[in-house]
Amino acid sequence: MVRTPRTWPAVIASVAACSCALPHALPAVAFQKARPGDPWPARTPGCLPPNEVVSRCSGGYPVFASREAGEAVARVEDPSAARVRWSELPRLGEVRRAHVGIAALGLELGGWAPLGGRLFPLRRKVEIVEGHVWISAGTSVEIVGTTGDRVVVSARTPFARPGSVEASTSCDSLGAAPALRERSAALDHVPYVTASKGRVDLRATPGGPVLLSFERGEFPRIDRQSGYARIVAGEPAWRGRTDEATVVFDGWVSTAEIEDASPPEEDRDSGCDVLDRNDTCALPRVLRDTPVFVGGAPGGPTIGLLRGGAEVRPGERRGDSVAFELSNAPVTAPPGKRFWIHAADLGPGCVSSDVDEDGCPRCDEGG
Repeated sequence: MVRTPRTWPAVIASVAACSCALPHALPAVAFQKARPGDPWPARTPGCLPPNEVVSRCSGGYPVFASREAGEAVARVEDPSAARVRWSELPRLGEVRRAHVGIAALGLELGGWAPLGGRLFPLRRKVEIVEGHVWISAGTSVEIVGTTGDRVVVSARTPFARPGSVEASTSCDSLGAAPALRERSAALDHVPYVTASKGRVDLRATPGGPVLLSFERGEFPRIDRQSGYARIVAGEPAWRGRTDEATVVFDGWVSTAEIEDASPPEEDRDSGCDVLDRNDTCALPRVLRDTPVFVGGAPGGPTIGLLRGGAEVRPGERRGDSVAFELSNAPVTAPPGKRFWIHAADLGPGCVSSDVDEDGCPRCDEGG
């Protein structure tokens, strides 16, 4: 099943049936019994997504206490600096959040995170219209939800409209793909075309029924026949752009709908900056495993655990609690709130008026 905007014809996906059936009621998995990196309980739903595809442009996201909660309890600021285990995918129609188990610099917490904007690898090719429209293995896709024993994924297209398509496939289609083949040079010197009237109708054969309609884009033309041109397009995974999920297609369009165009530019640097958050000074360490609370003041709900030995940047002290931030802040408290631990579980910091060349206090080993 493929769903496109209502103004576009539906495209029917034809893919193999899935052997990993999802239960009708998805059980809650206690984080204490499912720490990141450890085996998950046998009752965990069988359709577990692989590790998220993270690039330097991956944005952060909030973490909620439940699938339906309206207020966040934490925020993953730097997905590349945290280990995240995703599970309990939503059924279509439910709030589009999945369960996450997060580990970062000694902080471990569980919750629910939105799937929008998160990309996961596709283990194998997913046919939308067999031989003509497909999502290639190695492509990064969003997870929309599950239906029965299948998972619905969304991939971006190279068109102005529709910007994405959705396909229903088996759960085991998700996962790391085999090593990608080298880029083919077959399309390096072919002419390119673009839509001349806005809309283009893709067909399996010259004059055949319309498979997919789209607007704009520049595509290689590899053949002509009886008033039709054969075009191919998309970003196959072997181009190495795993953060750009697109649909690949191969079909025929009327020459009345296209005109000659220049090949698209290859330089697609997004310009994303890598944030410099490196702490250069030694920070106090947590003395023992201690629960983490979140709130504008101490006494909020417990959201996770801070492991003994973790380095933290301490903040305000209130009574027997102290606020803290993680070094380099890969995971933070939501706006207006803080993470808190028991002050007795935090080791002494280094305090000295004598500083080194980095501006850090000079302290003896013991203080």
